[in-house]
Amino acid sequence: MTVDSTSPAFSALTATTLAELWHRVNMRCEARLHQLELLISHLFDRALTTDEVRHAQIYSNELASRLGLLGVVAGATKLRRVSQLLDLPPVRSSDPTLTTRRSELAIQLATLTDEVRSNTEDAAADLQLLSRGPDAVLVVGAQGELTDAILWSAAASGLAVRHLKPHHIDRLQEFSPTGIIQILDDADHIADFTASLREVFPSIPLLALSPRLRPSEQVYLAEFATLILPRRTHPDVVTEEAHRLLRASFIEPTVALFGPGATAIAGSMTEGGLVPTVFETGEALMEAIVEAQVRSVICAPLPDGAMASGLVKLIRSERRGRNIVIGCLAANEGHRTMALEAGADCFWTTATDSGDVAAELLARLNRNAITDASVSEIDDNTVVPWAIGIVLLQRLVGNGARTKTAAAFALLRLRESPDLDMRIAQSFRRSDVITRRDPQTLVLALRGADRATLTRRLQSVLENLRPDTAGVRAAVMEYPTDARSAVQALERADSALDRSEMLGGPDIVGIDWCPDFEAPPDVLVMDSDQLLSSTLISALGRAGYDCVAVEPSLASGTADDIRLNQVPPPRVAIVDVDTDVVSHMDELRHLRRLYPAESTKLIVMSSDVGLALIDHAFGIDAFDVVEKPFNLPLLVRRIQRELS
Repeated sequence: MTVDSTSPAFSALTATTLAELWHRVNMRCEARLHQLELLISHLFDRALTTDEVRHAQIYSNELASRLGLLGVVAGATKLRRVSQLLDLPPVRSSDPTLTTRRSELAIQLATLTDEVRSNTEDAAADLQLLSRGPDAVLVVGAQGELTDAILWSAAASGLAVRHLKPHHIDRLQEFSPTGIIQILDDADHIADFTASLREVFPSIPLLALSPRLRPSEQVYLAEFATLILPRRTHPDVVTEEAHRLLRASFIEPTVALFGPGATAIAGSMTEGGLVPTVFETGEALMEAIVEAQVRSVICAPLPDGAMASGLVKLIRSERRGRNIVIGCLAANEGHRTMALEAGADCFWTTATDSGDVAAELLARLNRNAITDASVSEIDDNTVVPWAIGIVLLQRLVGNGARTKTAAAFALLRLRESPDLDMRIAQSFRRSDVITRRDPQTLVLALRGADRATLTRRLQSVLENLRPDTAGVRAAVMEYPTDARSAVQALERADSALDRSEMLGGPDIVGIDWCPDFEAPPDVLVMDSDQLLSSTLISALGRAGYDCVAVEPSLASGTADDIRLNQVPPPRVAIVDVDTDVVSHMDELRHLRRLYPAESTKLIVMSSDVGLALIDHAFGIDAFDVVEKPFNLPLLVRRIQRELS
């Protein structure tokens, strides 16, 4: 219930004092303690009418509820105590018993004030951030509980914040933020305010909290916003994403130049804030990549397309090089296909203007930062807006090509239902992308060991959700090989569905369903030590992974090959080997024949790790070699990073 502070029955003094108290608490100002004392003193020093008491109670409880939403327990408790004390008889009375009661109230007041003071001492740093310091984050939104909660959460996390109401948009020039959080009430704000924000602050990250928008509005908003989150997102999650975007914006857009013509173009690569560095040798370049000193690389110019492609492959093979933006400069257009197939993101000829090269490189770098933050949209297995989804689809396919895993797009002609969409999303892995392109089409992007595994996963989800998914009129799966073919894959899938519907074809087309469905385990453990094996499986099981244990002898005995073949290719295989090089190499080679590197990452464990074992293990594309005894939590976290 909202109380009108102008009500004749409501004491102006009480209303003003409570409103000022709320303002002080909201702004985390230490003067709120003194204001609190004044409030209670005013309430106890004068007789209130019945109506005044009732309105004051409602107003106090309302503000206490708002404080409770913000997590300000001390302030909420204090206001509720005020409401309770208002139930007492007026203190100005000839009744002598009330005089005694007044001294008791004074003691209660002193006690409560001390409690609040002790609870605010640990917030001193946040108080300073709000009253002084740089404009780190500008929160643009109408005054309300959501805006208050985000301001409070951001300040509590160590960010300096400022609040700007939408009707004060003309005051933008007064601020110099490093990030913006915009709270949208409707689609009109996109044109009215978001475009204005981008015009004044074209390069800083903008996080938009958006209501449910139509696809066209989502696309329009995506042109301005760095990241879009639904309005229902918890304030602490909003703050976390703001931190993520700010961290990304603080990283210098470094570009490494390598090749015969690198020095000549270095001077023209400073546009837009790029920080160019020329590397004379490939060893120095790879060392900088390993140490994460660069975010992008330009092979400039390498007229030999084969040489450029070889360098791109080498960079992509390094773990730190998988997320680096790579561009190739070549003498002629004929090397474009070779460079892109090797994993390059951009290609230019020596005739390309250096400004265009710098602009495209910056756009790629910014997109990387955007999609890194956008991945948080699918952390909770939710359906993401199409404007973000199409970017994530292409990124998933691109990462799949680099890690030699299969990627698939599935189109389902399924009428929009928020509850069903959410259930479908929660049935997939966090690394998958679920997005609704339009009210009739749900798009799924999956990544896994191979095509058979992906089709089994999709089949399993649809079967588990029946009869809810009986409304699927048609479905098709495409397997794009790189990010550039992602959009074409969607177009082909659309055409296949249209043809199927026109010809009255089957409900599901283009999917090779596997009749002998069995979901592949996440981790396969082959260890003769049953205690160690069970401990490892238990730890991974608590982390939410499906694990299978197999006796190591099964890998070497041909009679038991059938039993091992019954286990679908796991995502990770952990194998314990002894010190006999010949025998354990036979086991590892046999296991690798059953489970190729494209589908299974192999971790070799041994109590005696030497150079020979390391050489043999990595010779069959082992992912890691671990010496026993090992750090179990560290190994589990390592596996989690690979499976996430």
